[in-house]
Amino acid sequence: MTEVARPPHDRKLTIGLSIGYPSSGIPSRFSWLAMEAVNEELEPLFVDTGFLTDAPFFWVTIIIYVVPEKPRGARCYPINKKYGDLPLEIELDGTDLRGKSTEELTCYFRAAALNTLIHAGKKYGKPIEVLERLLAAQ
Repeated sequence: MTEVARPPHDRKLTIGLSIGYPSSGIPSRFSWLAMEAVNEELEPLFVDTGFLTDAPFFWVTIIIYVVPEKPRGARCYPINKKYGDLPLEIELDGTDLRGKSTEELTCYFRAAALNTLIHAGKKYGKPIEVLERLLAAQ
């Protein structure tokens, strides 16, 4: 078995955000604060689930794309051989996010990240029960 590539940092879960169009109406400061809060909240919980135990990847990245129309669901991409991450993405409808507070955006991004992790967990046979409970408690 080949050793899984290691990331250039100690993170086990990273969540990024891309607002794909300038007229989204979502204040950048609010969206970034919300996304960072979700990352800080979910990373330790994610590690505690055992999701990474015996996984063919060392860490997970999620990119949340805010799009102007018809978002697609969560997607998994091939494991990054250089950095050892499992790249995931999800698209959100930007019209649903207009005028939301930082707290509301945090809830929205948390649900998106959990849905994406659950999708990947099913694909790779990883434990997702804790993630499903967190999503249901939202």
